Amino acid sequence: MSPYKAPVLDGCQAFFYQKHWRQVGESVVELVANAFRAKRFNEGLGPTFVCLIPKEANPDSIRKFRPIALCNVVYKCSTPRVLWNGEPLNPLTPTCGLRQGDPLSPYLFVLCVERLGYLIEQEVDEGVWEPLAVSRGGPRFSHLFFADDFIFLARATQRSTAAIVSIIEKFCSSSGLVINKEKSKVFFSRNTNRGLRRILASQLGIGCTMDLGKYLGVPLVHNRASPGLYNELIDRVQSQLSSWKAKMLNLAGQAILIQSVTTAMPSYIMQSSWFPTSICDWLDKLNRSFL
Repeated sequence: MSPYKAPVLDGCQAFFYQKHWRQVGESVVELVANAFRAKRFNEGLGPTFVCLIPKEANPDSIRKFRPIALCNVVYKCSTPRVLWNGEPLNPLTPTCGLRQGDPLSPYLFVLCVERLGYLIEQEVDEGVWEPLAVSRGGPRFSHLFFADDFIFLARATQRSTAAIVSIIEKFCSSSGLVINKEKSKVFFSRNTNRGLRRILASQLGIGCTMDLGKYLGVPLVHNRASPGLYNELIDRVQSQLSSWKAKMLNLAGQAILIQSVTTAMPSYIMQSSWFPTSICDWLDKLNRSFL
């Protein structure tokens, strides 16, 4: 756990427990052990601040805020409170399920997603869901899962679309999870008839798009990798190097900044796409100019 996460009501960051574990460790272990034995926890450790971070400038709906839970270090499962302009609102009491931040959440979610994968594979084996091939004679894919983000791949037919709708409904009803259709998009190949696109999108209840945008900074769909595709990365590196904090570093600090920050920034994108030589040369030029 990061030692300097934002403190909550008690004001104690993880650093306090890490530094003074010899003094407080036994009490913390006993507190957690008692909670498992008695199936109850000290309610005074439960209240949690939920800070709403805007995803864009001038947000006009609650969906355009990202909730960040400022949980107590010892206890992460209780009553949250929303911070509005830094002031706490009335408490919100969960009535069922596990909230984000609970240690069990990721494990239970993996089990649910694994079951979803089995449902899709069953439909593929029965020939109802037609997966897509990456190339002629290449492997065929029906779905890709990464954390809580899903990509379903199928031929643009009403039969495959009906199978997708059926599996989503079955998965949601059995897991209690809900698909956010406002954040979901349908992408069709250029060869798909426009009339068919409208029919299938209506069948799914999800809007169409010609641009899936970026995922973790990488464009999901793009043509040949051109230098203009990575202008945003160049701007990010320049922003890091031109900040006022960077200007205050000595030569050794500048070298560390280049090695740990600017050199690492394009590493993930380079794992998934082939960088044009001009982009690599430009990044090297920025780093050399900074020293």
